[in-house]
Amino acid sequence: MSVLLYLVLVRTMPPEVTEIPGGQEAIKRQLAEMAPLTRKEGRLTVIALLLKAHAGNPVLNTVGLTLIIHFTVCFGFILLVNAAQTMVAYSTGTFEARDFRRTGIPLTILAYLTVLLLSATYWKWIGLITR
Repeated sequence: MSVLLYLVLVRTMPPEVTEIPGGQEAIKRQLAEMAPLTRKEGRLTVIALLLKAHAGNPVLNTVGLTLIIHFTVCFGFILLVNAAQTMVAYSTGTFEARDFRRTGIPLTILAYLTVLLLSATYWKWIGLITR
């Protein structure tokens, strides 16, 4: 997937620079000028590597993860700026900001409970969650 992402981006948004002025020597000089890692940066690097190693044994398959993320991203029920469709609805003058809070809080709770229920049952049954 990373290779496909790279190919799509290079074709749709080609780089403006084709070569680095100074080439390899410039890169080596800039690397030498960089300070060594701080303790916090080292810790963050270790955490990132551990997370990456854990990601190698995913709980979700790629299609399942994409579906679940798409499902949960649509939870823009409370604030006007959560999603484009809520801003469009608000701009008609039909709704007020308090209407979104009043209806959004229960809808968000129900949507969250739905994700928990689907994660515990249906998504496992159809193979979106593999553990």
